[in-house]
Amino acid sequence: MHSGLRIIFHEVAAQRSYLFHWAPVFIAVGVWVAFTYGWGIGAVYVFVALCVIGIYMAAIGFVDSQALPILVIVTCVALGAGAAIYRSYAVWGPSLSYPYSGDLIGRVVLVDRSAGDNMRLTLDQVSLGPIPNHKLPRRVRVSFAPETVDAMPNVGDRIRTTAYVSAPQGPVEPGGFDFRRHAYFLSLGAIGYGRKGFDIIEHATPKGTDLMFARMQAKVSALVDRSVSTTTQGVARAIIAGDRYGVTQDQMEHLRRSNLAHLLAISGLHMGLLTGLVFFGVRVLLVLLPWSWISLHAKSVAACAAIVVGALYLGMSGSNIATQRAFVMISAFYGAAILNRQVMSYRALAMAAMFILVLRPEALFSPGFQMSFAATTALVFVFQTVIVPRTSGRVLSAVVGVFLSSFVAGLATAPIAAIHFNQISHVGFFANLVAVPVMSAVVAPSAVVGMILAPVGGEAIGFLGVEWGLRWILYVAEVASNLPYAVSYTVTPAWWGLPIMSIGALMCVLWHGRGGRLIGVLFMGAALLAWAGAERADVLISREGRLIGAMTPYGRALSKDRGDQFTADIWMENDGVRLDRETALGLWGSHVTGVQHYWSKRDIGRDVTCKAQDVVVSAVDINIHGPCTK
Repeated sequence: MHSGLRIIFHEVAAQRSYLFHWAPVFIAVGVWVAFTYGWGIGAVYVFVALCVIGIYMAAIGFVDSQALPILVIVTCVALGAGAAIYRSYAVWGPSLSYPYSGDLIGRVVLVDRSAGDNMRLTLDQVSLGPIPNHKLPRRVRVSFAPETVDAMPNVGDRIRTTAYVSAPQGPVEPGGFDFRRHAYFLSLGAIGYGRKGFDIIEHATPKGTDLMFARMQAKVSALVDRSVSTTTQGVARAIIAGDRYGVTQDQMEHLRRSNLAHLLAISGLHMGLLTGLVFFGVRVLLVLLPWSWISLHAKSVAACAAIVVGALYLGMSGSNIATQRAFVMISAFYGAAILNRQVMSYRALAMAAMFILVLRPEALFSPGFQMSFAATTALVFVFQTVIVPRTSGRVLSAVVGVFLSSFVAGLATAPIAAIHFNQISHVGFFANLVAVPVMSAVVAPSAVVGMILAPVGGEAIGFLGVEWGLRWILYVAEVASNLPYAVSYTVTPAWWGLPIMSIGALMCVLWHGRGGRLIGVLFMGAALLAWAGAERADVLISREGRLIGAMTPYGRALSKDRGDQFTADIWMENDGVRLDRETALGLWGSHVTGVQHYWSKRDIGRDVTCKAQDVVVSAVDINIHGPCTK
């Protein structure tokens, strides 16, 4: 055999013992295939994979062989494709085929805020005037301007309003974020706004289990509201109960620009503190009991109690991706304690990724999934590879640990943030360095203490640390975000940048051997070309033709001074050059020629004369004279 091929086979064979670490990667490939090429291609692959597995079992059985790794890979890809197909059908629901304006009745299942800082209600069990039941969406999301809202609804309340709703729309530009797909997996069949506020026609009842976790979240949020000031209420509710309604857009913007928004996610820190305290407390209590059997099995019983409490907290906090990852990893840890085994960090992380990808395969494309697992994988790799100095005592080790955690997590998530949000925070490392220790050592422990003391009315004692800790974090976020050049904006890279970068990073982290890691470094370097070769469309037209954006040397020019602001913002974010509306309109007048745009009702029936090579874009019926292009 040629020496080069011998080296390749040797490298691949060396990974045999680490196939479990790669399993979620191949499941992700199956998810990507099914969602990118459709359920038909995915179903064909699943069928072929089942045939391959059947032939393997018939020929070899359960006996180990050199072909076993290939079979594992085929099985994982098929599992991902099958999960994507099943999930697509499981969440299906009707979507409005035309805009509707009129009476809307529904039950509140979620209260949050829109991008415009308005109250936003997600409703199920909806009624839309004359629309028959079999055409009604599973869920409808409606936002309300502050001046129209008279009362704060509770989850489970039934409301009536007059609303304008329509089906969720697709990307605002080719290859852009597809909100329609995002809404599909949330079972949102219509979105819109309320015209005159809403009336509560039936208050929530404590019966039933379908909204049990939502009611638990509401009670914890109310507890937080009574215990902290209005300045920190929103953020406190987010980090304790997973309820982000109270987080204002200004606070959110400061946290994003300072790269501290990840602190709002309930993740390993919160789950670890809560379950660890439950495990320790239950174990001590059982050891002190006189019953011999329970005393002998105190560790196992305490571990089961910790898992149960973690599951309840997962449900109450909204089950976001970071919390799901933390719960699976914590459950693996306590499961190993029950079995008297040692759990490996990579195995626990792989289990968490497989759990999420099988149950919620659409999460693969979400920034939350990508950033959460990128940061955690990088931290596990560094802290298992880099030896933190211990010779100078625990204080130095703790300081170095905080420094490394902030640096590594920020470095791992920065490219993903640049791809999805088109910005890079230059102050994020320093902001995290002074804010994360406060969250870890003050805010999170104080929140746990406050929840424990709540049944006896002592929650204010524990939440005092939450109050002052969050004041410091919000102050750091505001100061850091307002610094000159706190962030820089980046153009949206080519579509292949993220996959190539992900493969390279996984090769560097999961591959055992220098050859694979060298290839990983080369892949990551090649991913940078996705930004260097990024091309933006010279002209973009909104969905209904009511806005045109033309690229100029100074940024994107806009054809009118107002309207379609969301579309304009997305275009400029993806361009990497964010201009205010007045400047963009000025560029249209000074740098764009040969383009005529008509959108107003006043333009209906207008006679338009154009020249050769001119382009006319009209959202209304007009009369064109001349050899131009419409």
